Amino acid sequence: MRYFLCLIVILISICPFFLFAQPTDYQGNPKAAKSDFSLGDYIGALKEYELLLKNDSANAEFIFNLGICYANTNVDKSKAVYFLEKASSNPKVENSIWYELGRAYLSNYEFDKAIASFNKYKMVTGGKEGFYISARHEIEMCKQAIYLTEHPVDVTIENLGHEVNSEWPDFNPFIPVDESFVVFTGKRNTNTGGLEDFDGYNTSDIYISYQKYD
Repeated sequence: MRYFLCLIVILISICPFFLFAQPTDYQGNPKAAKSDFSLGDYIGALKEYELLLKNDSANAEFIFNLGICYANTNVDKSKAVYFLEKASSNPKVENSIWYELGRAYLSNYEFDKAIASFNKYKMVTGGKEGFYISARHEIEMCKQAIYLTEHPVDVTIENLGHEVNSEWPDFNPFIPVDESFVVFTGKRNTNTGGLEDFDGYNTSDIYISYQKYD
C-alpha cells in the first residue's frame, strides 16, 4: 500500500503584488513597520523593525514589537525572549508584555519562567485578560508540558516519505474511515502564487493523496 501525491486541489490565497527597488542605504520605515505589524504581516514588520533599531536602539515600541514579531514567526523564536525581556524592563510598558513574554518562554521550553510571567500578567491586569487564550489556560499548558517532559510517552511519528511529505511544513491531515485518501495542508516553496506568509513560509495550498494498492 503506497500513497502518491496527485493534485493540488485548493489555492488558499493569491493576490497581485509589485516589487520596488529600495536604496542601498534604506534604514526602515516606521509607518511601513506599524502597518505590517497591525495587519499581522510579522515577517514584513520584522524586517522593518530590525533596520529601524539599528539607528534607534533604545526605542521601546520598536523593541516590544520586534519581540512579538519573532514570537509569531519561525525566524528565530529565541530572539523573542531577548527582545521581550528587554521591553519588560521599561516601567511604562504595556501590561500585555507579561503575556507575550510568557508565550515566548513557552515556545523556548522555559516553562517555569513562562508560568511566572503569565501569573504576573494575571496580577497586573486584575484578572481582566485581553487575549483569546487566557493566561490561566496557558499556565495549564505549561504544567502539562512539564509533566510530559518528565513522563515522556513512547510514540513514533512516521513520515509518509517523499512521495507525500516534503521538507516544508505539511500539516492538518484528514483521513476518511475507509482510509482511501489523505488531505493535508502544505506550505511548500512551490505553492501557487509563491507568496510569503507571516511565518516565513509560503501561503498554504491543500493537497490530496490517494491510496494505491499493489
